Amino acid sequence: MNKAQEYIPFLVALHSHRVQSPAEKNELVYTLSSQIRGWNDDVMIHESLKELARLTDVPEQLVLSGSHSTPNLYLQKTGRIGEEKVNPNLVLESDFLRWLLMMGDKLPQLIFWAKQNISTKDLEHAPCRQIYTLYMQAQEESGVCDWMSLAMNMDSEAQQLLADLHQKKVNKDKAEECFEVTIKKILDRNWIARREQVRVKIQSGECSEKEVLQLLKQFDELKKHPPTVKKESDV
Repeated sequence: MNKAQEYIPFLVALHSHRVQSPAEKNELVYTLSSQIRGWNDDVMIHESLKELARLTDVPEQLVLSGSHSTPNLYLQKTGRIGEEKVNPNLVLESDFLRWLLMMGDKLPQLIFWAKQNISTKDLEHAPCRQIYTLYMQAQEESGVCDWMSLAMNMDSEAQQLLADLHQKKVNKDKAEECFEVTIKKILDRNWIARREQVRVKIQSGECSEKEVLQLLKQFDELKKHPPTVKKESDV
């Protein structure tokens, strides 16, 4: 319960700097209460809504009586009305960031593994790239991650993703194992994508014979060297 109540002040502080009118305040309360109602624990929902009302100076009964649905950042529109699908890149990269941000300060080897294996360009989702870049910059400059300072330098979509990462619990006992698996999945995804890019070029019919031979050699080298997670000189 304490963790949930600490999360509510974080959410309010994260978004309140953009509130400059009653309409914007209403939108803030609407958005945050919708997110809270998406949780599974009824008692936590009730207490967190009361905390939200107190922090935003809104009548408690007004917040408690609402009924809204929770937005899901992991869904993307397919182009057909009413149809959505899960964004696999966002799911995978969010897992990577969640382990790093939640456990990096306690397990510095996770930060080392991230530096060794994942660059900003390895992440496909723009808000994930932004969060990762700012997190690594903070680690280089101060060696700690201040979530609020981090959020103030992000755009609104990255801020919302950061809040979502902060909400979900992690199993601390499996941090190293799960983080390594997540890194490997990102490396494999990008390795497969590079192979596919080379294959498409070979089959395009737009390359000279010499270029095709070079591409075939490149494709063969990629096949022979699947990615592995670098962990040498662990902290």
